[in-house]
Amino acid sequence: MSVVSGRWSVVTQAVCLGLCATLLTFSSPAKGQQSKRIFRVGVIGASSSLTVGHYLEALRQGLSDLGYIEGKNITFETRWAEGAAERFPELLAELTKLKVDVIVVGGAAGALAAKRAGITTPVVFAAVTDPLGYGLIQSLARPGGNLTGTALAIGEGFSGKWVELLKETVPQIVGMCVLLWIAGFDTTRSLIANGIQLLDEHPDQRAILTREPERIREAIEELLRYETPVQNTARTTQTDVTLHGVTIPAGGRVALMLGAANRDPSRWENPNTLDFTREAKRHLAFGEGIHFCLGGPLARLEGRIALKTFLERVPEYQVEYPLERLPIHNLRLYTELPITL
Repeated sequence: MSVVSGRWSVVTQAVCLGLCATLLTFSSPAKGQQSKRIFRVGVIGASSSLTVGHYLEALRQGLSDLGYIEGKNITFETRWAEGAAERFPELLAELTKLKVDVIVVGGAAGALAAKRAGITTPVVFAAVTDPLGYGLIQSLARPGGNLTGTALAIGEGFSGKWVELLKETVPQIVGMCVLLWIAGFDTTRSLIANGIQLLDEHPDQRAILTREPERIREAIEELLRYETPVQNTARTTQTDVTLHGVTIPAGGRVALMLGAANRDPSRWENPNTLDFTREAKRHLAFGEGIHFCLGGPLARLEGRIALKTFLERVPEYQVEYPLERLPIHNLRLYTELPITL
């Protein structure tokens, strides 16, 4: 049995479908099948292959599942911005000169650069939370132009036009929907998978939950503290801020190490010990203040139900080691979590 964290995300599926739709415009409509030509796909990653290369592999696998085999009827030209947004125009120009059939870019910065460049090559962008707000498209129902977005995976029966009408009623609802999806899926599956692994690694704590299932609330809070799903995030200062003798200028980017804060020895006794009997204290797994995670209560509820039900049905299990983490710097996710019953 396997509890899978998964590489093949909904957003990746949406990118594949958007890309396939673009490629199929080059196919022969008379024969109703793909052309014999080899399609050239340009891909621009916002960071490096070390941090987001697994998304490219998932894209390759997804297209392969849909009949686009690398080296047979599709090839990839990959470029990495290495975290420098100013490199997008240069990389876009490079791929345009190579005459690729379509360009895939990730994030708002890449999509905006593609729009400003005025290129005619079709562009598929992913992971943009508010394409209307950024001015990338004129309509979710009819994007138009050469930009095709896959920021939202909208199921059949829930048309883009409805989302657009909702957006007019509730400002920034598109971004909020994507935020809820990301916050309610990746982080919660991280909590559940990490919890199952840690209960296997710490049989004394598993015994406590088996003996006292009413401690599930304390257990979830301790798991969130001990193995924080979102390890770090970032904020932008609105004014000059001085902390511990260091002044951060207005507009500066600040990395918030949530995982480290949740193991701060000045706040937690024996912070590197998993202890379900620990005195309850407020942790930073869901952030703090006005940026407190909107889905926090739901994540807690899902975690309690999932782990409690799992232990009731599978009180004895073993995790199959070694395990592999997804190479994402801010999320604690496993590629998969195989267990033996």
